[in-house]
Amino acid sequence: QQTRRTLESVSEGEEELLSDTSLLENRELSTSRERLLDLKLALAERKLLFSEGSTQVEALTSQIAIARQALADQIARLRESLKRDELDLSAQLKEVEPQRAKYEDLVDDEKRLQQNFDTYTAKAEEERVNKAMDASQMISVRVLERAAVPAKPYFPNRLMLAILGIVFGVPGAISAALLKGYLYGRVATVEDVEEELGIAVLASVRRRPWWSFSRKMPVDVVNAARSLQSTLSASSGARSSVVYFASATRREGAATLARAVAQVTAAERGGKSVLVELGNAPDGARKSAALARAPDAVLASAKRSVDAPGLDTLDLSQSRLVALAPTFAALRQNYDRVFVSGPPLTGRSDGASYLSLADRSVFVVSGSGVHMEVARRALSLLRQHSRDIVGAVLTQRREAVPALIYRWM
Repeated sequence: QQTRRTLESVSEGEEELLSDTSLLENRELSTSRERLLDLKLALAERKLLFSEGSTQVEALTSQIAIARQALADQIARLRESLKRDELDLSAQLKEVEPQRAKYEDLVDDEKRLQQNFDTYTAKAEEERVNKAMDASQMISVRVLERAAVPAKPYFPNRLMLAILGIVFGVPGAISAALLKGYLYGRVATVEDVEEELGIAVLASVRRRPWWSFSRKMPVDVVNAARSLQSTLSASSGARSSVVYFASATRREGAATLARAVAQVTAAERGGKSVLVELGNAPDGARKSAALARAPDAVLASAKRSVDAPGLDTLDLSQSRLVALAPTFAALRQNYDRVFVSGPPLTGRSDGASYLSLADRSVFVVSGSGVHMEVARRALSLLRQHSRDIVGAVLTQRREAVPALIYRWM
């Protein structure tokens, strides 16, 4: 209605004076108005240059008349359109009030029905309680507080949980880190052996499953044995020597490494080599009759190894330490090289006492679960009883990356 009244207030010849923003949003009307204003401005400029009846002035005057007529026609069409829209809106407004009244009636009906439903629910619950009381022969029950839906959830309280997480999380994380450092302070890499134990690593073997040793010696174990054998040969020269493979605990691979070095030495260096297995002798009535045998009889029990033709194996696990001194003297005379694997240096065994029988020793340490303190205590015993420590060999070395990825790097 306001836009229509604005159009009706525009008199004939004043169409170019339209200034209502809603009217100027009409592109067609705005374009015609701008054209009319431009033509009037051009006419004023021509009148300054030419006379009133000149051809240029007349042409612009006719163009202004045409533009004014086009603008008037547009205004007339817009008036008719606005009238139609006004009639449609008036008809819709007449329908709004009945619909609003109907909506308010529906809202009132909803409230009334909700109240009836709540009343019915309360009565049904009361009837159910009464029946339960009659069945249980109760006299009366009084409701202290009606159940109600809480306005906000009781749990979780996020602020309280965040504070508790900070209070207990930070000390817990520090305690877990300290506990992990204490419980998992174990030998794992070559750097652990050289930096923490202070002994040079001559060779290392990565961790392998137990079934890989079932048929033959793995390639990496043979390579480590070959590297260690070269070091032993360079340090011993041509003289016969007894090499003792010592470890802190059982299952660190000392016996396997001793066998591998003995096989490689017999196959590549030639001569006669023997692999001796030592252990704790039984006490009292459990002593074996083999303990009292002469050294020649003990050497006669040596068995030829199947894997290496020039290698003999000798089991002296039942022999006492006092009976081994003459036996090892005979071994030095009859063999070029003697390799010994004995009991562990720590624990209930007296493995450190056997070190006096050897000329040199190799410390075998596992990177698969041996605690650093246990390895350090075993190395201290080795340094006290051994004449010459060649170095260390790390078995079951842990890789910094998974083995599958390591093969492709």
